[in-house]
Amino acid sequence: MLGASGRGGEAEPVARETLDYQRRALAAGAWQIAAGESVLGGVLAAEGRYAEAEPLLVAGYTGLQRSPGERTLAAQIALRRLVDMYAVSGKTAQAAEYRKFQMKW
Repeated sequence: MLGASGRGGEAEPVARETLDYQRRALAAGAWQIAAGESVLGGVLAAEGRYAEAEPLLVAGYTGLQRSPGERTLAAQIALRRLVDMYAVSGKTAQAAEYRKFQMKW
């Protein structure tokens, strides 16, 4: 992913456009919107924009957590993004709280 490669500036417009499309095309609460929020939040976190990333990462994880079945993996990826953002931004208590929900693979 561009955000993880240090090319978040390139990834952000794509992630924003994708999320905007999902929000227009899908019903509120669709798991794809939650996944898009998590991706954009991850891109922003990779850029060090933690205040912008946090609400997106929380919303993405929460939305995917409510989704059944095959999206369990997507929820765990969203959770990892959230925990990582809290850890690198110095919010270790929040990182530890969410880390409790990570699955052992």
